[in-house]
Amino acid sequence: MESGPVADRLLDEAENAQDVAAGLNRFLDAIPECSTEITAVISELFAISSALRELHTALASRRYGRRGPLIEDDLELALPSLNITLEDIVEMFGRLGRSPLATAYRRVWKEICLSFRDEGGISLCSRLEIYRTFFIELALVLTGAPTGPRDMETLRARIEDLLELQDEPGLNVAFDGLALGHRAPLSPPMSSSRPQRRIPYETFLPTSPLSSDYSDREYPFPPPAPDVPQSPSSTTFSSLSSGSSGSGTHWASRIFDGRHSITAFNMSGQASKCLGPELNSSESILSRDSEKLIELPFENSALIVRLYYRPADQRARILCLSAPDRPGRVRKQCCLPLTSLQIFRAESCLQLCRPSRSRRTPQLWANLRFSIYERMVLFFCTFLALKAHDTYVPRPAIDDYILDGETEKYGGKIEDDNFLHALRIFKDRDSGGVRLEASVLRGELKRTPVWTAFVTQYLGSTNWMRRIEPKVIQLRDLHPYVFSPDYTPQRGPRGEHELRFTTAQDASEFRDNFFSIRAT
Repeated sequence: MESGPVADRLLDEAENAQDVAAGLNRFLDAIPECSTEITAVISELFAISSALRELHTALASRRYGRRGPLIEDDLELALPSLNITLEDIVEMFGRLGRSPLATAYRRVWKEICLSFRDEGGISLCSRLEIYRTFFIELALVLTGAPTGPRDMETLRARIEDLLELQDEPGLNVAFDGLALGHRAPLSPPMSSSRPQRRIPYETFLPTSPLSSDYSDREYPFPPPAPDVPQSPSSTTFSSLSSGSSGSGTHWASRIFDGRHSITAFNMSGQASKCLGPELNSSESILSRDSEKLIELPFENSALIVRLYYRPADQRARILCLSAPDRPGRVRKQCCLPLTSLQIFRAESCLQLCRPSRSRRTPQLWANLRFSIYERMVLFFCTFLALKAHDTYVPRPAIDDYILDGETEKYGGKIEDDNFLHALRIFKDRDSGGVRLEASVLRGELKRTPVWTAFVTQYLGSTNWMRRIEPKVIQLRDLHPYVFSPDYTPQRGPRGEHELRFTTAQDASEFRDNFFSIRAT
């Protein structure tokens, strides 16, 4: 194999690894208490750089170059993953600021450790060890030396799984230029309209700090470990700052109470199934520091879905337990943070998808089929609210708030528990179900659901709704499902639910639009 795009990329990544090692050298003097861990990472980076250069030399030689096709697919698997890892480290270097003190180095080093542990379940040093060992094994393949086939299969599988995890929006940056043969410069994220260029470490701009304690013992290929708490982000919507109400019970545990109407779907989607990679230690890990909020069976319990919540930082995760394919085997476990998923509707199903860096279409992770409209809505809103409350840095944008298949019949503003909320009426086109929804109107939590209520049974009722003031409408009976810890429904003297609109026109339009909806 002659020197070409893949071979050139080897040198590019070898230089990138050295650049990152040089950047980490600055941490040694600043935080000597972490020198053992930092030195181990630096050593792995230089070893990776050396292995890549040796591969490049071998590929360029007449003796071994012709064997290049034997390892080309493996290089095209490993090099993009390595590139993303190095880019992630340098992006976090940018959080040091222009004149960093020891506290900044300590904070950023903890952030580096936490981020890689969170993403792949293993430490940064262990991840780099996987790359290094894989490249050394590829060199053996290239030179015809004996290798361990099972070792290669294990390493390849680990990198494939890692690349799947990396192949989604991650630390605050969209990664481009990952195709082999096009070196992706190690630089902070920039607008797509500006060319990227290499920037010295000291010119990076600071970003939000994290404050977490972290300790990690380096050992090869450890099992996945739980997230370590990160500092909460501030929000203008303070009532969403905690998961539990005054009674200590998380709001999500009260959502599926069965006190709603039942509106069946006419169309049925595909069967429920989880397609995520198997992580059979997930359940025991989650039980250490997380609360189980919800457990829902699908397909006669062939699939069980649980939502977990970690009080320390409001981290929310979903665990799918699939029935074993053979008697006597344990259920397959798949687990991801909600912030790693988007939620979409397809007929009577909610599809949980993983955004992809390299593909335009999100990749399906799980398909959940519902038989009634109300339970689909409750899961959808719970998912969005837990995802928004998660204080993982950076806070994810709520970009999947629209439940496909619903038609918005009304939209206005209400004053709700001392907050300004958006109020909407939705009607489902398939089932005919109708609901009200209040959501955050402005700010970083915009469109996050605050409460929803099913009102199909009140269509055509003349005594359910009463206008008591120009801007206030009273509802005789309403059961709102609340997706916020401290929200208090607005009620009148006798307990009637009240909608307090910002204008009399909004109140009139709400009433008129509701009475115009026909039951189907």
